[in-house]
Amino acid sequence: MYILSGIPEALQLNNSIVAVAIIFFVYHFILKIFFYSPLERILKKRAELTVERFKKCDALSEKYKELVEDYENRLRDARLKGSKLVEDVRRKALEERNKEINRVLEEHKKIFESQKLEILRSIDEGKDFLEEESKKLAEEIASKFLVGSAN
Repeated sequence: MYILSGIPEALQLNNSIVAVAIIFFVYHFILKIFFYSPLERILKKRAELTVERFKKCDALSEKYKELVEDYENRLRDARLKGSKLVEDVRRKALEERNKEINRVLEEHKKIFESQKLEILRSIDEGKDFLEEESKKLAEEIASKFLVGSAN
């Protein structure tokens, strides 16, 4: 109490404290009606919009992930189809090459056989010719030998 003994008027209840209290409450209600309530509505609306935007963002993010996954799947499928197509074309080209090689081999085999037969025929003709010539030569030799021994 020693501290309060110098200011006794400050502790007394008088009309000014009641007036200040009434003014404070009136000021508080006026601020609440004209400032805090609109501010609370704005903040509530803002929070709702924020939540809504986050939901939209999540939905768009999910859609983006689905599109990326779809794109990657299509890209993978296209690469598989492309490599399969390349492999098919390569296989067909090899088949065509092998067919062409076999055709050329058969053709050359036929040519070889025909030339072989022609050579064999030529050999037979040559043998026949040599036989006839050797017979003629033998007859000529025999005739000269006999003519020569008769003289």
